Amino acid sequence: MSIFEKLGITSVAEAQIQSNDCSGVQDALLAFAIIGFIVAAVGWVIAIINLFFPLYTF
Repeated sequence: MSIFEKLGITSVAEAQIQSNDCSGVQDALLAFAIIGFIVAAVGWVIAIINLFFPLYTF
């Protein structure tokens, strides 16, 4: 009996974990990190522009 069966996880999930090696989770985390970095960079650019050219009022 595998540890997945002891935890109540089905064999389908176990096969997916063995075949993918959780690469999908890493890709998702990397995508979220890249998106978060882009959003933060855009926020900083808007903040710097707002300092010199106060166009936006929040």
